[in-house]
Parts: sequence; structure tokens; C-alpha cells
Amino acid sequence: MRPIVVPDQMRELDRRTIEDVGMPGIVLMELAARGVMLEVEQLLGGNVAGAYALVFCGPGNNGGDGFAVARRLLNAGAEVGLYLCTPRDKVSGDANTNMEIFEKLGGEVTVVENASRLENLPHAHIVIDALLGTGITGAARGLIADAIEALNRLGAPVVAVDIPSGINGATGAADGPAVRADITATFGEIKVGHLISPGIEHAGRISRVDIQIPPQFVHEMDVPLFFIEPGDVYDMMPVRPITAHKGDAGKVLVVAGSVGMTGAAELASRATLRAGAGMVKVATAKQAQPVVAGGAAEVMTIPVAETGGGSIAQEAETTIDEARAWANVEVIGPGLSLQKDTVAWFADHVADLPLPTVIDADGLNALAEKRELLDELGENVVLTPHPGEFARLTGRSVREITDDRVEMVKAYAREWGVTLLLKGVPTLVAGPSGPAYCVLAGNPGMASAGMGDVLTGAIAGLLAQGLNPRDAAIAGATIHGLAGNLAADELGSSGLMAGDLVDRLPFASDIVAGRAAYPHSGGGCGCGGNCDCGDGDC
Repeated sequence: MRPIVVPDQMRELDRRTIEDVGMPGIVLMELAARGVMLEVEQLLGGNVAGAYALVFCGPGNNGGDGFAVARRLLNAGAEVGLYLCTPRDKVSGDANTNMEIFEKLGGEVTVVENASRLENLPHAHIVIDALLGTGITGAARGLIADAIEALNRLGAPVVAVDIPSGINGATGAADGPAVRADITATFGEIKVGHLISPGIEHAGRISRVDIQIPPQFVHEMDVPLFFIEPGDVYDMMPVRPITAHKGDAGKVLVVAGSVGMTGAAELASRATLRAGAGMVKVATAKQAQPVVAGGAAEVMTIPVAETGGGSIAQEAETTIDEARAWANVEVIGPGLSLQKDTVAWFADHVADLPLPTVIDADGLNALAEKRELLDELGENVVLTPHPGEFARLTGRSVREITDDRVEMVKAYAREWGVTLLLKGVPTLVAGPSGPAYCVLAGNPGMASAGMGDVLTGAIAGLLAQGLNPRDAAIAGATIHGLAGNLAADELGSSGLMAGDLVDRLPFASDIVAGRAAYPHSGGGCGCGGNCDCGDGDC
């Protein structure tokens, strides 16, 4: 698992490397500039000679990195236009040293004194954003904000130095204008703000530049987030012995569906089987049962007492309890409906959850109506909300949730004592203690109805095979996203349906378990192509 840090932690890593190891700060700056230069060369086809590069520098070390990159470009034969968007007397230390070197080599620094100087900028083959570093909080202001907007209008490929200017390195928030980069070359460790929306949308491809921070310094830190890499999921995946029978692979009870929402029950139950569970029973309203049974031949179904609106009634509890005694994992929620009698049944039912349980969709919405139940769920429960559902569960606004996703997930998983999976880009998972985990597998074509039902089934299928709730959520999100990538490669991403993923879950499981190879490039590592994870299929 790759550690993901916040800016304060990265500054501490820099400080320790400079003070405890004795590596001068200007050496770190040079290693950073070298990494940026490699990305520039790649974007320009390996040769920068004759290219025109625009470099935008701000105050501080981020600007210093920009001066060092500008000097490397100059020495490689590029023509460089360098715009300093802060007074010269604000440039000091190692940054000033690199600015002076750039000028002594014949480079010209244009000091931007007002926004009009940013009008009619020359056409560039490449743009370097070294305006602001990872420490910004709040909105970019003044000339820096003007420069960001001018940079975004240029239309040339952009390489961001450490982070796109205007993005909060701790949260990914953009409270004002922010650079839209094609590549972000970040130094030392990837920052939380690179991976959380909208930061991830502004960062483009994230390239991690080694600036020789001693690994033991990172290991000693209490980092807030870990990025899930292929080997991490490999170690989690269940191994089925040659002598296995269906009972060994687990039995799952899916309590789901109502009249008009039978598809949710069908998708969740089929995905549970496709993720490796041995047997699945669906308990659903009487009128819904024939439809569910007809859509999933391998699934057993149980018709239970229903409301006048065709959803599960309170009187169903005895029948569902008997089915729960058969199972070793339970799923509650997909297509359940929020009829008053159904919510009352749900409240009674979740007051005692003896099995590992995944609660999704209308189960989450029912919890939001009876939030006092959240503290009673226990550590064997996995909740899988999207930001809107999470907002209802917490009583916060969606904006509050999205402004600090990582800390919100960790805090409420700890408060409720559950495993919490927050859907989105990226998917975040946190258990009752410890850090959060980030899963990037997937693609935009998965923004369609029913995808969450498939994810719920994937997690339940892994729980049934013995994974703990946190690992089942991480591995389930990974194979779900990878199945989406497989479907997109085969069918195209436009118009993907949830059912397309269900039948690809076994292949996705085999890929992450090392039993099969990804058939194409562009997602086989499970990172979604957003970062240089080191896997050959990225």
C-alpha cells in the first residue's frame, strides 16, 4: 500500500531530510526539477530543442522548482518565457539562487506587475505551472489567480509542479481558480489533494518524483490515507481449494427488492455469486419474488409478507430471521423502498445483526431516518453510501462531505464502529480504526444505474469467503472497478450497464488474484490510469 500524505507531513519529510540527513534543500530542488523535466521531454516526444516553453513562477520553493526547470529547458535548447507573478524581493533562499542561475545563463525573467501583462501571451508548445505549492488553503488571489486563468486559456499541454496551482493539497478542494494540468509531477509522496475530487480532475496523470526522502521517515508517520496497489488486493483474495464445495464458499441472504425495483435485488444477488459466494437466497416481497426468480436462475428466492405498495412488511421478520439462520453473510437495502412499514421492519431487523452485513441504497436511507441505529450496528457492518446518502446519514451537507472526504470517512467509521465505503472518484474505505484506503479502479462509463448494487454484491461475495469487512470492501471496490474497465475495453464506456459488470467480476477477480492477465493496457493495474503506480499495465 502506498502512503499518501498531507502537505504538513511532506514539509516535515523535507525538513528531516535536510536537517537529519544533511541533504541541502537546493539538492532536493534539483531532483524535483529533473523529474519535471523528464515529464516535459516525454510530452514533447523526447526532444525539447526548438520548443517554446512558458514557465509561470510564484513565490516560495514551488517557484524555485520552476526556475530550476526553466534552466534545464534553456540548457536543452528550448526557448523559455518565464513569468514571475510575485515581486522579485519575495523570492529568496534556494529559489533566488535558481533564479539568478537562470538569468546568468541568458534567461529573461518577466515580472508580472498587473493582469494586463498576462494578455496576448505567446503560443507555447509546453506550459509549466510553478505558481503555488501544496500549502495553499482557501482561494488563489490577485495576480496568482489572474495567472492561473491565463494559463488555462493557453490550450497548450500543462505540467504542474508538485500540484496544480489552486488545489488544496490536504483535501483536493478548489475554492477559486485552479490550473488544469495534463501531468502533475509531485515530489516525494503523493498528496491527498491529488487523489480527491476536484483535485484529481485537475491533476491529469500523476507522476511521483523520487527526491531521495529516506523511506523510513515515511514509515514512521501516521499517514491519513493509503493508495491500494495490485499486490495489496492479491494478498486479500480468497483461494478456493481443489476440494471445495458450494457450502465452503459461503451463503448469503440478500434482503432486497420491491415492486418496480426488482432489478436491484437481481443485480446484487447475481454479483454476489459472481464474486465467488457459494449460495445466495433473496428475501423479497411476494409480488416481486417471481420477477427476481425469473431474472436470476442460480439464486434461491423467498417470498415474504408485503405492504400494500409491494415492499417488505413488518410481518416478514419471522421468515427473514429463519433465512438469516441459514446464511453467514447478509445484504440489506437494494431496491427495498422507503414505505413506512418497510422502514419500521428495517429498524427492528438491524437492531440485532449477528452476521457480517452490507447495508446499501434504501437500507442507508432508512438508517438516515433513524440515525440512532448507527451507533448500534457494530464492526461487522459495511455501509456503502454515495456522497448524498452519506450527507443524509451524518446530517451534514454534501459540500461539507466533499470538502474533506478522507477525514469525514475516517471520523464516521470510527464514530459508528463500522467499515465505511464512500463511493466516488476515488472510492474511499475506512474501518473503525486506522487510516483510510483509496481505490481508483473504474471509469466514467460506470456512472449509470445499478452499479452500486453490483458493488454491494461483490463485497458480500468476498465477505462470504472469509474476508474481514475492511478487506472485503477494498477488494470488492477493486474488482468492481476492474470489471468496469474490462467492460469498457470490450463494449466502450458510453452506455455501460450494471449487468455488463456482473459477468466480468470472475475475470476481474482472477486478474487481481494473479490467475489471469489483463487483456489490454490502460487499467490493468487497477489504478485507473491516474498515477504511475509502477505496474506495467498502467
